Amino acid sequence: MGAGHKLRILHLSDLHIGKESMSAWRMERVIGPAWVKNLQEIAADGPIDLVCFTGDLAQSGVAEQYQAATGFVEQMLATLNLPRERFFCVPGNHDVNRKDFPDAWKELRSAGFELGADIFSRWMAADEHCKPPRGFENVWRDQVIARQAAYRDWLASMGFSAMLPGAQHARLGYRVSLDLGLGAPLHIIGLDSAWLAGDNDDAGKLRLTGEQIGLLLTDGGKKLPGWSIALMHHPMGDLADAADSQRLLSEYGAGLLLHGHLHDPDIIRWNTPSASLHVSSAGCLYQDDRFPNSFQILDVALPQGQAIQPQRIWARAWDKRGHWLSDNGPYPGSKDGRFNLLPDGDSGLDDNLPFTGGVFIGRDSQLQQICAALLPQAGQAFKPTVVCCTVEGMAGVGKTRLAEEFVQRYWLPALGVGPEANPAQYYLRLVLEPQSGEKPSATGLAQQLADRLRCGGDVNSLWPRLRAALQSGAQGFPQLVLIENVDAEAQAVAVAQLINHLQGCPILVTARYQRFGDRTWIRVDVAPMSADDARKLLLAEVGGEGHALSPAEADELALALGYLPLALHIAASHLKQGL
Repeated sequence: MGAGHKLRILHLSDLHIGKESMSAWRMERVIGPAWVKNLQEIAADGPIDLVCFTGDLAQSGVAEQYQAATGFVEQMLATLNLPRERFFCVPGNHDVNRKDFPDAWKELRSAGFELGADIFSRWMAADEHCKPPRGFENVWRDQVIARQAAYRDWLASMGFSAMLPGAQHARLGYRVSLDLGLGAPLHIIGLDSAWLAGDNDDAGKLRLTGEQIGLLLTDGGKKLPGWSIALMHHPMGDLADAADSQRLLSEYGAGLLLHGHLHDPDIIRWNTPSASLHVSSAGCLYQDDRFPNSFQILDVALPQGQAIQPQRIWARAWDKRGHWLSDNGPYPGSKDGRFNLLPDGDSGLDDNLPFTGGVFIGRDSQLQQICAALLPQAGQAFKPTVVCCTVEGMAGVGKTRLAEEFVQRYWLPALGVGPEANPAQYYLRLVLEPQSGEKPSATGLAQQLADRLRCGGDVNSLWPRLRAALQSGAQGFPQLVLIENVDAEAQAVAVAQLINHLQGCPILVTARYQRFGDRTWIRVDVAPMSADDARKLLLAEVGGEGHALSPAEADELALALGYLPLALHIAASHLKQGL
C-alpha cells in the first residue's frame, strides 16, 4: 500500500444521557467504573487518535442532560490521554428539543417536499437577508435550528466551538482540518442529519441538503486535498435526499462515513465508478443495562495520494453480567472481537518499514561520521552534543541503506541488542511523503512521533512530553529517530524546526535537499559508489551457480548504472531471476 499513516478511531454513538431519570444506577452500571476499566484496556492496546461521537449524546436535548455529559467526555479524554482537539461529535434526533418551535418544524418539514430540493438546499444555506421561496418564512430556518440550542451551547461551553456551523455553511455542519504532518490534511466533516428530526416518523423525511455536503467538502468548489472522514447520526436510508447525498460524498472524497442511530454495529462499502465510500455504524452506547450496548474501534490507513483504507474493526460490547468485552458476534470470522477488513496478504501500513536487506559494501567513512555524531565515546554516558546527523545525496545513492546499516551495525550493539532482534523495536522511522501542495509542519510531525510513543496529550505540552519520551529509551540511551525523504524546502523547514525543539535527542535524517544541514549538525555527503565497490557489490549479490558475472562484465554494468546502489541491487536481482 505504500508509506503513510495509521489512524485509530474510537467510534461511539447513542449514549442517551437523561434516559434513566428514575433508575440512574442502571446507566452508571454501564458507563461508570466498568466503562473506565474498558477505556483503560483500549488505551493499553494502543493509542487512540480520534474519538468520533455520532449523535444522541442526550435523551431529549435539554441543558441539564449536557451538564451530565461533560463529566463523561472529560473523563474519557483523560483516560485515553487525548487532547480535546481530537474529540468530534454531531447532533442526533435526541439532541433536538421537540418542545421548542413545533409549528416552525412542522411547516418547514412539510413545505420542503413541495419545493425543489436544490431551491430548498440553497435557501437553508443563504444569509438572513435572502428572499424566501413563496410560502416560506426566513424565521423558520433559525427556529428549527434553535431546537438544538442546548447541544450547541454545550459545544461552546466545552471549547468545541470549531464544531459549530458558520465557517462554511451558515446553519448546518462543520469542517475541522487536522495537520498530521503528512503533507496533506485530514478533514473531519460533521454533517447535521438531525435538524429536521422531530417525531417517531422521521425516516425518509430528513435531509442533509446538497449545499451542506458541497460547502463542507470543497474549498471554492474544488475537492479538498488530503483525506476526509464524514460523521452524521442517521443512516443514509433515513434521508429524503439519500441518493444525491451518497453520490456527492463519494464524488468529493469522503472515504469513510461514520454514523449511529441503528443501535447495531456494522460496516459496508459503497462502490461507484470513480470512488468507494466505507460506511460504519457504531452501535448503541446505552439503551439499558440488559441490552448488548456496543461501540467500535477502527484502524484505518491514510496512504499518500489514495483513499482512506479501513484495515480492522475491534468490536466491543456490554455484557449484562457487568463488564465490557470484545465481541465476535457482529462479524463472522473475527477473533477477540477483531475483524480484518484488508484482503488476504495485505498487512496495511507498518509503523516501521522492514529493512531493505541485501549486501552492504563500502561507505566506511560515512558510517564513522554518523557514529561520531550519534554515539558516545567509549566509557561515556550518552550525552549527544550533536542533535542531528544529516545524510544527503541524490535519489538511489543509498542513503536509506546507509542509515539502516548504522542502526544494525552500531546502534543496536550499543544498546546491547543482539542481531536476532527486530530493529523496528529500537528506533522510530518517519517517512515523509512527496509534496502535494500542503506544507508539512513541525507540530504535525511531532504529533506522529507522540502517537507512536503513546505519549499523546494536550497539544500545549507536546514538546516537553515528546522529549521526555524520546530520552527514556533502553540501557540509558534515548530513542533514535530516523526521518527519511526530506526532499524539498518545505519539508526541510518543518524537520529543522522539529529538530530544534528536540534538543538532546539523536535524530538521523536522509535528504535529497542539499541545503538542509547547518553548522550545528554533522552533514554526511553520500555520492555514488566507487567503481571498485560497485563491482564488488554486483559480484557478491549475483554470485551463485549459473549466475556468476565476470569482473569485466560487472565493471561494464556498474558503469552503465552510474554506480548507484539502488540500480545495482535491482539489476542483480533481475540477473539472479534470469530476467
